[in-house]
Amino acid sequence: MRFSKTLALLSSLAVGARASTLDARAPAPRALDTRITADVCAFLDLDLQVPGLLGILSAVGHLDVCLCLSAVVDFAKSNPVTILASALVGVDAVVDILDGLITQHAADAKCTYPEHSTPVCVGSNPCGFSCGDGFTPSPPKNPTTCVCSAPNTVCNGVCSSKSCPTQAPYSKREKRWAGSGACNSRGGGWMACGVYGGAARAWECLDTDKDLESCGGCDIPLTPYTPRGTDCTALPGVSDVSCRSGACAVERCAQGWTRAADGSHCMRDGEENYNRVHAPALQVDFWKN
Repeated sequence: MRFSKTLALLSSLAVGARASTLDARAPAPRALDTRITADVCAFLDLDLQVPGLLGILSAVGHLDVCLCLSAVVDFAKSNPVTILASALVGVDAVVDILDGLITQHAADAKCTYPEHSTPVCVGSNPCGFSCGDGFTPSPPKNPTTCVCSAPNTVCNGVCSSKSCPTQAPYSKREKRWAGSGACNSRGGGWMACGVYGGAARAWECLDTDKDLESCGGCDIPLTPYTPRGTDCTALPGVSDVSCRSGACAVERCAQGWTRAADGSHCMRDGEENYNRVHAPALQVDFWKN
């Protein structure tokens, strides 16, 4: 008696499942996780078959859907046809069957998605995607990437027509004293430094390994224990300078100045020769006194 009721229930589910899928022959695009960069997708227009008694395959219902491997588990637990199949052979078996069908019917071995995109699986293009963050698909026909079209520029990962500030805003929970890990967690060289014209305890995170005005430390130390850095742009006679690994690296000096041998600063023309000639004499005079 119980067995006959179960069969009746499964039969009614199967009829409803087939009707629901047939009513949706053109499924809506399925947006996937934006963090996905690669996937395998295929359009499935077929009867889902599961093994029955003696291993004989039997159709449970019809599938008409664009599906990716990354979405199989959720799909198996929510689609009427796969729910019915799961009642017969188990969810894990249904997931394995769907994985095999997708791999078998996938036009391409792998779908790849560019930065700033969201995968969108549709029948006409299982590897389709849409662009977000202000980016646009390129080329317009059969796009392969997302671009920030001029005159817009990328600011903090978003394509925008607005000007980009030199420093990105930080949340209140990051506003801690140097050494707390709020800035150090960003990587080596990052420090919490004071802000020009800001309040006494106003601060921002700076990469002192690369920051031109706070090279090797903070130009405005936040606490008495914060290492003081160098403003490379304020070095005398400097024309072209950068901050590399926390040290100023001079590329060119202004007219009348000469680059030091170690590239750390500029010297007035003749200063190096003057020091080389007079330094020994000055040392002898010192010991005579």
